[in-house]
Amino acid sequence: MNDLFRRFPIMVCLLSLVLVTSNAKAACSSPEQGLGVRVLVPFVGQSAHDSFGQSTDRHQDRDHDNSIVGLWHVAYTLADGTPFYQSFKFWHSDGTEWESANASPLLGNICIGVWKKTDARGVRLHHVGWDYENAVLIGTITLDELNVLANDGQTYKGTFAYTTYDLDGHLKQQIKGTLAATRINVDDTGPGVP
Repeated sequence: MNDLFRRFPIMVCLLSLVLVTSNAKAACSSPEQGLGVRVLVPFVGQSAHDSFGQSTDRHQDRDHDNSIVGLWHVAYTLADGTPFYQSFKFWHSDGTEWESANASPLLGNICIGVWKKTDARGVRLHHVGWDYENAVLIGTITLDELNVLANDGQTYKGTFAYTTYDLDGHLKQQIKGTLAATRINVDDTGPGVP
């Protein structure tokens, strides 16, 4: 009996690992991905922001000309308020975009896109990626966003449509929601970083 109690924590860990990994489905954070993918963490540098559009002087380390160009922490939320996923997103000045979603790299968590300004503070994004199930390619995804940059250039908010297609290009599913992003600046530090 004592042997069973010693092995019980190991069996629980193994069972948890099987349950977490068996549900994983898609690149760039499909809603069907495994447990733990959609856990929200505080925005990097969030403490420097009092509210949308306001920031402290330490974040004025670089003149972004109120452009979306740069590195961001983005949180996506479904229309019903449920967290969808998070990413680190890099907007390039040449009109391209790169994203690293908080999904397993084994699922292909890197996606790319193209963007353009719609007005002085508005940005439209069309983003593409591969969709996997159990490490097998099953289709593609698109992520379309309409975003508005805050006056100070340190945050943006927007809406998104996340759409999945099968390998023949047929629509499988579309999910809509909102997003909020905070710029990651060179002076931002994490816990334990001077």
